[in-house]
Amino acid sequence: MGRSLTQRPDLFAGVIDLVPAGNTLRAEFSANGPPNIPEFGTIKTAAGFKNLDEMDTIRHIKKDTQYPAVMVTTGLNDPRVAPWEPAKVAAALQASGTTKPVLLRIDEEAGHGIGSNKTQTDTLTADGIAFVFWRTGLPAWQPKAQ
Repeated sequence: MGRSLTQRPDLFAGVIDLVPAGNTLRAEFSANGPPNIPEFGTIKTAAGFKNLDEMDTIRHIKKDTQYPAVMVTTGLNDPRVAPWEPAKVAAALQASGTTKPVLLRIDEEAGHGIGSNKTQTDTLTADGIAFVFWRTGLPAWQPKAQ
């Protein structure tokens, strides 16, 4: 979702980016990075660097670009995508100057979804549905003026 968002932000009313591997140029230095090198490549080769750069959401977030509202999610116990990556995506979007909300949803107990209990899964799903209803303009899901 990250690269779709940065390539064509005009196509979206909102984006839900679940545990994004948003900084692929740095990913091989994370705990789960080395096992992913055969699939994603390494920055140590020209072709690998080029491919990882093209996948890297953060490198493609531009200043003064209007991005749609975004909900980025992470779990603090995620063994696959370290929580700093989704947090860095949200921070970069917030720093871009976009006027739309950028939300970072953190589940202190969750991992990468595998092993999440029913309550965690239901809560994440409910938050996603509420975000979609809000961003698509359903009247009952819009903030009330104070």
